[in-house]
Amino acid sequence: MIYIITPADYTSGGPELLHQLAFVLGLMGVPAKTIYYSRENGEFVRAETPEQYNKYNVSVEENLDVINSEKNVAVIPETALFTLDRLSKCKKIIWWLSVDGYVRSMIYLKGITDYNTGYTKEFDYYGISERKDIFHLVQSEYASDFVINKMEISRQRVEYLSDYINDLYLEQLDLSNIKRENIVLFNP
Repeated sequence: MIYIITPADYTSGGPELLHQLAFVLGLMGVPAKTIYYSRENGEFVRAETPEQYNKYNVSVEENLDVINSEKNVAVIPETALFTLDRLSKCKKIIWWLSVDGYVRSMIYLKGITDYNTGYTKEFDYYGISERKDIFHLVQSEYASDFVINKMEISRQRVEYLSDYINDLYLEQLDLSNIKRENIVLFNP
């Protein structure tokens, strides 16, 4: 089973991507469930899926003890690395949705007020760069650069996993007044 660690009672781009991942895995026939954690104390909690994400029809794990098993995989957003200590047995994947989110979480969780250390390996408070039991997913070149070059994580342990934009945002756009030119941008 794949368990996707997701903040409870919180809606933003990151949690939406985590719900989208559970949804797409389900479409592919891969068993996946969401397991929520409290943003206040970091504990796994029983929680309802936020209304905005009900359309993804994700399964929520209610038995919070089942995740830490050798047969399971935990997908952990970069803002929830504090859960690593509780996940000693399962396979672990960190999905780097936002490097800046990681840094902000370090400031919040560790009480750091001066991050002049920058985005370097010294900012690795969980020792993840040394851990060979963790695989990493990135969704941008920015995150890839951070993980490989700043955190010094082996390129062999890093893969790209993109996301998609919720149709709701596109449906709300009124493009009727936009004058377009016949120009295409290609970024190799």
